[in-house]
Amino acid sequence: MTSEPKFTDPKTLAWAVESRRKVQELLCETYTIALRHKELVREQEVRTSLLQCLTGIGFSLWRAAFLAMSSRDPAHVVTESLRFLEIIVRDNAIGYPQERPNSAWTAGYYVNNAYFRLQFAQTKLLKCKKGEPFSDALATLTCNCEDENSYPDMQLRWDLCFEAAAEALKLFRHSYEPETANAQPVITAMSLAEAVAYIRERIVKLKPKKKDGVARSIAAMFRSTGGIASAQIEETILQLQKERFLDIDESGHVTYKKG
Repeated sequence: MTSEPKFTDPKTLAWAVESRRKVQELLCETYTIALRHKELVREQEVRTSLLQCLTGIGFSLWRAAFLAMSSRDPAHVVTESLRFLEIIVRDNAIGYPQERPNSAWTAGYYVNNAYFRLQFAQTKLLKCKKGEPFSDALATLTCNCEDENSYPDMQLRWDLCFEAAAEALKLFRHSYEPETANAQPVITAMSLAEAVAYIRERIVKLKPKKKDGVARSIAAMFRSTGGIASAQIEETILQLQKERFLDIDESGHVTYKKG
């Protein structure tokens, strides 16, 4: 009697298809902006380097979109990295048919490549100060990467990298087309309820795992319009707790309301 074949969860495939669509649009927009301003891009070393970073980030996320669907527990990663090494040494050739069965390792490779390029763009090209990332998604991602007790959810990691890449592309575009810039809101012009609603809408996508990650993400949301005071950050976090949107335990670990 033959066993029933194992099929992929349709929700997982839907995430992969949607992710590939989003990153294709990101790559197309990168291409369009770079082509429109190609002479200026060639003349300015920093912008040339940023374009190369964005191209590498986009390609890595495009490749990872159909790989970030398998288990990422340490045992799988070790096994598949060994198997991948064996194929490279034995066959001297690698393509998608070899990457897919070893996706616990290959997904991490491509998503981490995007992450490291984002970090390079942040420190070397966008000249962000330490602790002041250009993107709240990148701030959350960095905080999660520093959490020694967590093993990364590749789909969440992909989503955060994509959000940060989209922010980097906006900065790249605005450097040529400043009229396209959309200013972040000014915290002093918002009521507490407005600020909490604005923050909640963005935090639900990022879901930082630690309280300091939540605080960093909130700070990044207002960095370009004068910043937000530490007391206001604490006030909004407290309000999010009162609304039972999130809960923070004594160690600073954050859990979120389901649904």
